Amino acid sequence: MDGDSETFLEREQFNCFCCYCTFVMLVVGKKLNYVNIFIHTIKNKYLMKCLRLMLAVDDDFSALQYFLQQAPTVVKSKHVVKMINQLKKTHALQI
Repeated sequence: MDGDSETFLEREQFNCFCCYCTFVMLVVGKKLNYVNIFIHTIKNKYLMKCLRLMLAVDDDFSALQYFLQQAPTVVKSKHVVKMINQLKKTHALQI
């Protein structure tokens, strides 16, 4: 029984992640790939807060970690790596 509830929660969290991605595309007004959704999320504190709320996590790191687990291709983007390193230097993102 415990496995069923865990599977349900995982599916529900993934569904919320997909809804979040759709929401970002609607807000931006065009179709985006995961890399661009990730970039918009990092740049916009309101989108980050929305992601945290939809995934029911407490901090930005957990939200970004879940995002990267679901869309591992994001890590391969040179632009994303450059942006994260830049944010680390300015302390805008605590990783």
